[in-house]
Amino acid sequence: MIIRPIESQDFASLSKLWNLVFPEDKHSPEELEFYKNSFKEPYKFGQIIASEEASVIGSASYEQNAGMYHPHKFYIRLFVHPEFRGKGIGQKLYDALLQKLEPFEPVSLRVNVKETDTSALHFAQTRKFIETKRDWESVLDLAAFNPEVFKARLEELKTEGYSFKPFAEFDDQKEMGKAFYELFSTVRLDVPRSEPATPFSYDFFKENVLDAPDFYPEGTFFALKGTTLLGLSQLWKGSSSNDLYTGLTAVTREARGKGVATALKVISLETAKQAGAEQVFTNNDTNNVEMLAVNDKLGFKRLPARLSMMKRLREET
Repeated sequence: MIIRPIESQDFASLSKLWNLVFPEDKHSPEELEFYKNSFKEPYKFGQIIASEEASVIGSASYEQNAGMYHPHKFYIRLFVHPEFRGKGIGQKLYDALLQKLEPFEPVSLRVNVKETDTSALHFAQTRKFIETKRDWESVLDLAAFNPEVFKARLEELKTEGYSFKPFAEFDDQKEMGKAFYELFSTVRLDVPRSEPATPFSYDFFKENVLDAPDFYPEGTFFALKGTTLLGLSQLWKGSSSNDLYTGLTAVTREARGKGVATALKVISLETAKQAGAEQVFTNNDTNNVEMLAVNDKLGFKRLPARLSMMKRLREET
C-alpha cells in the first residue's frame, strides 16, 4: 500500500471507490477531476490516495469553500474501501493530510459524517471533532410524485403575475448567467451554514456552476415577476446515475410566504420526472423549518442526517 498525491490516471479507480462509498452521490471520473481542477487561488485544494496494485483503496483531501472562505479554515474528506477498513489506512491518510496542511497554518478542520456511519463517527470523535451543524438528507421517489396536486396554486401564482422559466430557455445565455449569479449571490446569504458566508466572483461562479459538467440548464428554474428574478431552484445532473441532486432553492425576501419556492420545486421535479429521472436527493439544515416543510409537502422522505463536525487546531488571531 502506497500513499501518494492523486494523478489523472487515478480518477477512474477513484470514481469506482467514491460510488461504492457514496452510492447516493455518484460521480464520473471526469466530474471528480473537474472538481479537483476547479480550485484556483486563493482557494486551496489537495488530495492524496492510498493505492494498492493500481487500485485506489482510500482517499483524503482538503479544500476551502469559496462561499465560506477563511484563509486558515479547511474542509477535509477521508474515506477507505470497506474491505480495507480497520487496518490503519485511515489514520495514515489523516496523518499525511495534516502534514500537507501544516504550511497553511490551519486554525480548524471540518468534516461531514453520516450519523449512521458509526466507524466514521468514531474516527472523527476520537480525533476531537465536535458536531456543530446537522443536515437532513432526503429523497423523493419520482414515480410516486404527482405534480397535479400542486397545479391549482401554480395557476394562481401565474394569474398574480409570476412566471417560471428554465435557464435553457433564456435567449441571451451570457446575460442570464450574470443575472443568475446576482440572484444566487443575494438569496444564498439567508441559507443556514457552518461558517459565515463570503462573496465570490462571477468568474468563479461561471467556472464552477455554469461550466460544470453536471450543470443542468433544463432543470434550473427561475421565478419571475415581469422581468425581475425572484427565486430559483436548481437540479444537478451527473453522468454516473439516473438520479438528480438539488442545489440551491431560494427566493428573495419580498417573495417569501407566497408559495413561490414550492412552485419552483414542483416545476423542476415535474421536469425531472418527464426526463426519466428516478429519484431526487436534497439536504437541508435541520433548523431550516420552512424548506423542510416544503420538501415534506412534496413527498421527500428523510434519510440519516449528515453531521458537520469541527476540530479546533489553534486559536484564531
